Amino acid sequence: MQALNPYRPPAAPLQAGPASEQPLAPRWQRLLAYLLDSLLVIAAWGFTGWAVARWTGFDPSAPSGSAEVPSDLMQAILQPGAIPDQVLGFAVFLLLQGPLLFLRQQTLGKAVLGLRIVDISGRKAGFARIVLTRELPLWLLGVLPLGAVAGLLEQLLILRKDRRCLHDHVAGTKVVKLGRSNG
Repeated sequence: MQALNPYRPPAAPLQAGPASEQPLAPRWQRLLAYLLDSLLVIAAWGFTGWAVARWTGFDPSAPSGSAEVPSDLMQAILQPGAIPDQVLGFAVFLLLQGPLLFLRQQTLGKAVLGLRIVDISGRKAGFARIVLTRELPLWLLGVLPLGAVAGLLEQLLILRKDRRCLHDHVAGTKVVKLGRSNG
């Protein structure tokens, strides 16, 4: 008979922690959440651009110099894809998505579909990690001449086994499907 050894590892199988209880989000749900988020942000971004143009009296179809604000300045600010336009778009994104990202690590699209951004070990991913290393680089791609192509290629990594895009790898995050009790 063996003596009871208090330093021996447990013989019973250990229960897996919360990381393994959270299945990876299905690709189609991530795509649908992305589309919902994109439509929402594009609509709000477009409305904001329209409101800025309306507020300043800028009319892009008017002859040059007829607006109260110099048209060259407004063209630069409202030019789709230009740096000021990207800054405006990211500000709109943060206003719409920031509260949920901060409180629940979800965008509106992810919340609707029961998805959440977590760190690679399955724990809460911090707001700064999500915004600065996951979302901001995607917005910065929009400034590049081939940013849309790079953004599309970046998203194609989701087709791999780990279902993580490049921005997930950079940020050390993954997107999981919430169960009924985690929501």
